[in-house]
Amino acid sequence: MFYLLEIAMDKNELINEYRKFLINTRLDSSVKSYVNDYLLGGFRNVINPIFEKTFKNKKFDVLEYFTSLNLKTRRLLCELFLMMIKQEKSNRNSGLNTKTLSNYNASFIAFSAFNDCLRFHGKDEYKQLLSLFNYSLFFTKKEIIDNFEWRINTQDRFYDKKTICLPCRLLSKIYQKGNDYTSVVDKMLNGCKVLIDGRGHSIKLKQVHNISIVNREFVVCYGSKGTTTKLYTEVNKKGNSLGYAIQKGDLLRDISLDHDNPLFDVYRKFLFDGNAPTLRKLSDDYCAYHRAHMNITQSALACHYYNNRYSQLGINEQGLLKEVDVLFSCLKLTIMDRRINSSKNKN
Repeated sequence: MFYLLEIAMDKNELINEYRKFLINTRLDSSVKSYVNDYLLGGFRNVINPIFEKTFKNKKFDVLEYFTSLNLKTRRLLCELFLMMIKQEKSNRNSGLNTKTLSNYNASFIAFSAFNDCLRFHGKDEYKQLLSLFNYSLFFTKKEIIDNFEWRINTQDRFYDKKTICLPCRLLSKIYQKGNDYTSVVDKMLNGCKVLIDGRGHSIKLKQVHNISIVNREFVVCYGSKGTTTKLYTEVNKKGNSLGYAIQKGDLLRDISLDHDNPLFDVYRKFLFDGNAPTLRKLSDDYCAYHRAHMNITQSALACHYYNNRYSQLGINEQGLLKEVDVLFSCLKLTIMDRRINSSKNKN
């Protein structure tokens, strides 16, 4: 399937794989616009002109160039595309309206997630391109929260041989037509702990104005006075004692969210203590559906379940949302180094 591709693709093949990705992760009605109008339009009206100016080439097809690059670089180059669109949005002389650019941005975020699924690593070529275009890496609080929200809502967490599930991807489907679920997720994210020194002192993400990356070090601007300091994350020292170090990296994806207490432990207790009968009902049915449809990829499962099974349950969606809100209020998060977080289990 597309998320395991290890072969070179031409431009049309790549677009077709992106289209499959969207069908599996979005409502089908939006796929055509996301591909033809927003992705290809973004390349045509924003990305291509910048490359043409930089490389002094009047007919630069960036998407064609993109497919010719080392596969390890494609995933990372998407960050550069998003920065170009962001800069265009801040350009008061842009001939494109804000709504159009926001649509471009949405499709390129999805395109970036699609390339994440290719599971490539490697940054040398990306660094060369980044220096060529002279872009600084700067992220507002909204962009940071949107990024974390995207990560949460593009995965369902299955535990214990698919008998327990925290179905965040499915929840984002259920509440896709309103902002209630988004507000619940954002409230949790705003309470996320951000470490600001080597002694463990912290602030909340809601206090942050922006995070930038300067000389591979993450820098936080926060508070009413716009205080600037390095971002710190937890590290394990010798003897397994806890320590703190300046967060280093090249991209926003180099940081992730860590649960102060293992998510699996908190969630299992929450479900089985009788606090969430509606969420448990949904979890049990969703897990059973997954076990009965193992031929469906996990990225496509939520859409398939929502379209073919969900309405038969008669879920009280307001009650479900209240339970999810209570659960998320129990989850204590901290920003941490993604490499360390990836080595943890059931978090």
